[in-house]
Amino acid sequence: YAAAKAAVVSLSETLRIEMMMAGAPIGVSVLCPGSTVSNVMESERGRPADRGVEQRSPEAEGMRVFIKESFTGPDGLPAETVAARTLDAVRAGSFWILSHPSERATVENRFNEILASFPPPAS
Repeated sequence: YAAAKAAVVSLSETLRIEMMMAGAPIGVSVLCPGSTVSNVMESERGRPADRGVEQRSPEAEGMRVFIKESFTGPDGLPAETVAARTLDAVRAGSFWILSHPSERATVENRFNEILASFPPPAS
């Protein structure tokens, strides 16, 4: 899952540059949502009846519940709120769409670590 998310960001960054280089009137945005209340962890709702009831180990069920609760957590936003913020950002031509201000510290820490990893300039 994490690898797929990173691939989407990279693909979006590349597509954005390619569209700008081509002078195409096509904007590119990448949504990086935080906790969003949804039914994504209720995949059994679409399970064909002939497949029976999904059987999960206690560990798998515990992980499903943990992930589901993280979506609603203290910063969980309704999907409608994230969608409205997304539409506003796309209309404004924003590339990065970050739905949750509470995620800022995590992003800053990551980029500070990256920047600190550069070797000093050659003298």
